[in-house]
Amino acid sequence: MTKAYEAEFATVDLLLRSEYETRGVDAFCLSWIKYERQLRRIVAFLLYQSDQLRRRTRPR
Repeated sequence: MTKAYEAEFATVDLLLRSEYETRGVDAFCLSWIKYERQLRRIVAFLLYQSDQLRRRTRPR
């Protein structure tokens, strides 16, 4: 795993090691939120790298 991945999900690891009763649900929800964030970043990166997207058609 990369260091960026480990840093991003370090809070999830902390939650899983805690003694809270809801740690499983909390960790799952936080993981899902972080997953969606990473997915948006990847899609935005790919979209802006596309040759089909010209300067005048890019959103500002």
